[in-house]
Amino acid sequence: ALLLPPVPWLVLIVLGAWQWNRRRWLGLPLLVLGLALEWASATTGAANLVARVLLNPPPALQDVGRLAAPLPAGRSVIVVLGGGRATVAEYPEASLSPYSIERLRYGIWLSRETGLPWGFSGGLSPGSDPGPTEAAIATRIARDEFRHPLQWAEDRSRDTHENAVQTVDLLRRQGGVGRVVLVTHDLHMPRAFGHFQRARDA
Repeated sequence: ALLLPPVPWLVLIVLGAWQWNRRRWLGLPLLVLGLALEWASATTGAANLVARVLLNPPPALQDVGRLAAPLPAGRSVIVVLGGGRATVAEYPEASLSPYSIERLRYGIWLSRETGLPWGFSGGLSPGSDPGPTEAAIATRIARDEFRHPLQWAEDRSRDTHENAVQTVDLLRRQGGVGRVVLVTHDLHMPRAFGHFQRARDA
């Protein structure tokens, strides 16, 4: 945590202030650099730029039709990854976070467009309050609000690694794993893809 912003930039600012009267030629650049980086790290544009450079997220899916093409072996399934729960004052029951709702909605659209079976993976994250799992909430919302029920739901996972392990295990028990179409946000996709690839190859 100490290596993550804003701590390094605060250290630069303190060093610059400390050197201001001793060696101004060193203190001034450190102070200006620390303030500039502190400001940049608080802006959405800089955060998005750094995230895209470091994570190199994949582009959005364009050719939806090719997902419906049959595979030589195995089957294709859509897996929506949970992104958290939320308590919303307007609804009497527990709901999903905006991230989870966006993923759920796209998974439903993708399933309708391709005819592929689909499911949801998400339990309770560590330290979260007791209550229904993300999968239980998603099951209710998909069925009651979108009228497109889930074919299966995995509700034991606590993080992305467990999403992959538990989902692949569930799919294997249901008849094997062919192509997994992951639904998540672009910046989360590289990590999720890596976990699912390792779980499938294990």
